[in-house]
Amino acid sequence: MSDSDPLPDRAGTVIVGAGVVGCATAYHLAERGRGDVAVVDAGPIPMTGGSTVHAPGGLFQTTGNKLMTGWAKETRELYADLGAFETVGGIEIATTEARQALLDRRMDQAAAWGLAGAERLSAAEVADRIPLVDADEILGGYHMPTDGRIFSAELLDGLRERAADGGVEFYEHTPVRDVLVEGGAVAGVETERGRIAADDVLIAANVWAPLFGEMVDVEIPLMPCNHQYAVTESIDALAGASGAVDHPFLRHQDAAMYFRQHGEGYGVGSYNHEPLLVDPADIDDRDEAMETDPVYDYLPGEGSSHGPITMPTTTPFTEEHFGDAWREATRILPALDGAAIEKAYNGVFCFTQDGMPVMGEAPDVEGFWVAAAIWLTHAGGVGRSMAELMTDGTASRDVSAAHITRFQPHAGSREYVRDRAYRQYDEVYDIHHPRESAASLRELRTGPFYPHQRDLDAEFYESAGWERPRWYGHNEPLVEAYADRIPDRGEWEARHWSPVEAAEHLAVRDGVGLCDISTFTTVELSGSGAAAFAQRLFTADVDVPVGRVVYTPMCDRKGGIIGDMTVVRRAEDRYLVQANGGNAGTEQLAWMRE
Repeated sequence: MSDSDPLPDRAGTVIVGAGVVGCATAYHLAERGRGDVAVVDAGPIPMTGGSTVHAPGGLFQTTGNKLMTGWAKETRELYADLGAFETVGGIEIATTEARQALLDRRMDQAAAWGLAGAERLSAAEVADRIPLVDADEILGGYHMPTDGRIFSAELLDGLRERAADGGVEFYEHTPVRDVLVEGGAVAGVETERGRIAADDVLIAANVWAPLFGEMVDVEIPLMPCNHQYAVTESIDALAGASGAVDHPFLRHQDAAMYFRQHGEGYGVGSYNHEPLLVDPADIDDRDEAMETDPVYDYLPGEGSSHGPITMPTTTPFTEEHFGDAWREATRILPALDGAAIEKAYNGVFCFTQDGMPVMGEAPDVEGFWVAAAIWLTHAGGVGRSMAELMTDGTASRDVSAAHITRFQPHAGSREYVRDRAYRQYDEVYDIHHPRESAASLRELRTGPFYPHQRDLDAEFYESAGWERPRWYGHNEPLVEAYADRIPDRGEWEARHWSPVEAAEHLAVRDGVGLCDISTFTTVELSGSGAAAFAQRLFTADVDVPVGRVVYTPMCDRKGGIIGDMTVVRRAEDRYLVQANGGNAGTEQLAWMRE
């Protein structure tokens, strides 16, 4: 592999980006017998200079999200199989009672998502495992022993070698200047070294993904952000450390920080600063980018085994944003007090409006695929899901929450993307309640009953930009009538909830209620083939007399349920489909069109 290798005239699939997502997807495609793949990157391979290479290399598996946890678990297993993972464990600490309660829920999450070995730790037990921690400054911890350290360059080499064994070819120093589209479908890519015709193009370029979307008029709503990381000089407390990483990785989420050992020094990662957003077009090109050592194997006084490399996604460290983080670091880890910072940088990676990846085939351009806003922690699992989508049309996991079709038109506006990405970065380690709504950019979309609902003292939440009522203050008198049938809720469960909701539910069960579904997605199927199409689309028999209503699931190719909906036959050749609301409705409409 070199930049002198001639490009193929044609490939079944072109993957743009040879970072971990592109390489993982290529590997999984090859594993599924689809080796007619060309992976191109503007930089050298494997040290492309993207987010994969500048990442500190920690992998924490446990989250409150089943999909993300499943991907992380699968990713860990793949990286270990490639010899690119070291199991050292991961610990989350609590310095507040609210975080302690979250760590209790972590135990439930680990059990629910199939992560073995999770344990709650006392403050003293945390300090036993990480002696630099001051036990008097924390309340306790959560330990996942199978978390650990990723060897980024070795990982990329391993994925590339296995993909190449299956027929995949890699081309470095090959910038893509255009994605070619003919008749609404991808036709290939134009690179600085020539054209490659292709049936499918996968954009795995992470922070640059929106720029490729612009080439084909597809919105990829993500925003690059600068994130701070610093490594200390060698410290006395770690003198003579036996390995690069003897301590478990550490997350101090109450202060939006994380830590890892670098031999005799310590690394400090911080979200504890105002979000520093970066326009994708403003990221330095390779001629202007910094040269610096990768950090995943960095040791104080020695540097990285790879030496300095060009990193367009690394920018100069902004010391003015690090003061609060350093003060908190030395409070929790007093051994760092007085240590000098030997290496520091701002690394660029990206966030979406909901903190989830952007993946799948774009609905308006056949063969244009995206896999972006994906962390190193999840890339192995995402690669398999992408390969499944590209070969079978469905994935073995429910990826709807991460699919590109979830975005509705307002989600692509520059103001909305910036606002929501800013919030996601700012709150990345905050304790999020599942019923919590954003406070900014509200009332973007309102239904016809909104003024009347407001007059009824509705408590609104946001769903895909829509204002939807959660309960009505006007109905508060119902609570007394049903008080004996409404169970008490604990503090966490009672957040963003009112007993009025329960009373309204019971009142409708006992009597009659009017439910506003005007924000749901309504689809019309019409024409001479409408009946046959509807019969194939839905699992229930919808060849019913005109005027009849059928409640039915809609399933994917493998029988997985995409959604439940109401189908009304309005005429012999016309159906009205009431799909779900919000992002789910958008995804269901995309499936019908497919």
